[in-house]
Amino acid sequence: MGCSQEIETEGATAVVVRRATGTDDVSLLRATAERLAAAAHPGVVEVLGSHGDETSWELRLVYAGRPLDATGRLTPEQVAAVAAAVAATLADLHTAGIVHGDLTLSHVLLGRHGRPVLCGFGPHPRGDAGPEHDVGALGALMVSLLGTEADLEAIPTGRWRRGDGRGWIRRSLLLLADHASAEPVSRRPSAARLAAAIAEAVPMPEPSAAARSPVRGRGRVLAATAVAVLVLGGVGLRTSRPAAVSTVTIPPTVTVPPTVTVPPTTTPALGPPTITFEGRRYELGRPGDVVVLGDWDGDRVPTPALLRPTTGEVFVFPHWTTAADLVVEAAATVTGAVELLVVADVVRDQLVARRADGSERAVT
Repeated sequence: MGCSQEIETEGATAVVVRRATGTDDVSLLRATAERLAAAAHPGVVEVLGSHGDETSWELRLVYAGRPLDATGRLTPEQVAAVAAAVAATLADLHTAGIVHGDLTLSHVLLGRHGRPVLCGFGPHPRGDAGPEHDVGALGALMVSLLGTEADLEAIPTGRWRRGDGRGWIRRSLLLLADHASAEPVSRRPSAARLAAAIAEAVPMPEPSAAARSPVRGRGRVLAATAVAVLVLGGVGLRTSRPAAVSTVTIPPTVTVPPTVTVPPTTTPALGPPTITFEGRRYELGRPGDVVVLGDWDGDRVPTPALLRPTTGEVFVFPHWTTAADLVVEAAATVTGAVELLVVADVVRDQLVARRADGSERAVT
């Protein structure tokens, strides 16, 4: 009787596995899975599978990042981006008649590109929680992220100028957070209005076009000695959820968690590793090679990195190919390297090669 949770890897995908045993816990986990399925959205943790019986149940979710209460201090601009994206997700959910009901720092996951993803959907919202309660919780969340400083006036007495550093951004966001948490709740803006207000107060650049371009087909990555080649191939399929209308453009999720080692996806007898990105399936390198995904240059587009343990060569791909071969030389040679680690950051990811003796070397 009870519940458990662990992270497993499926090829290059990290999966959160929740299990329950006993009638009561099974009922709760199953209801949670149903709520998550109903809330399917790019800004909500993705359900990979949910199955079981009256005595045991398993729920499999895509690993979506670390909770906000474990990511460290964010800049005001980053807080604005996170809050606007969360508000946009809430707006879509509210339109669909879904209320989160328990929005806290621990229930907002920050993906490796700064994309927030909601989790913490229980079998039902807390009490009589409605859309306005979600908005109020987001206001409180914004205040928590912005922090308090002795030299910061909660209600500034002078006019603000956009040339006074980041102070005006923090003050603008604090005022919006105050409106979101207003009492009585009837005075609170809708989630859609809050998202628009944040975007208007703190203009944010659109993500690169490559991050949103639809990609279909099959590709292949061939890594030779000192050279790696990315080659386009035939057609493949991938299950996708319906697109949701949102006031904030959100880049795709990367499903490799920070500091989690991704092992080779196949054995020598089964062929080279494979990985799927935006609907296109790629074969990478040779049997026994190690492949991970990460945003190595901060452009918000994840690309592969490949380790060849037999030589210690590490290949880092700057982008994906859809029409022509892409040839890259080894970015580094780390003799004795057997694993690749991806250390996530809100700006860009760091690629680290780990040797068999446990020592490590940063590649990017």
